[in-house]
Amino acid sequence: MEYLTREYCRCGHYLLGQLEDEFLEWKDGLKRASEDIAETTEQRLRAVRLMSLVSMPFIVAPLLYFVFNRSEITIYAIMSTAIGVMILGVMAITEAHVCKPLRASKALLENCTWQHFLESRSWPGNISENLD
Repeated sequence: MEYLTREYCRCGHYLLGQLEDEFLEWKDGLKRASEDIAETTEQRLRAVRLMSLVSMPFIVAPLLYFVFNRSEITIYAIMSTAIGVMILGVMAITEAHVCKPLRASKALLENCTWQHFLESRSWPGNISENLD
């Protein structure tokens, strides 16, 4: 933090430029990490969306029955629709859980600023990250 107020180091190097280069590398690393998270999330979501197709027969079958027979509502239709809606609800909760890291990554990427970079660099626990 001592060098932030100086333009040049004691040895004559331009400090602000070095810090700006580190900031740009840090931001590019965040972008790459966010893209990796997006790819893995998309693969997981494909599986979740395919599993949600299981609920379609439970919802579509009673609707087709009503369209073609025009009869009263039966217990079978209510139970079948309820099962389909429960499956879709579980899939929606699973999708929200799978997308949570992606949303956090995108929020961090949108809010990364120079000040945030300096704070993350100055924490004592982040020394091992800064050495990599």
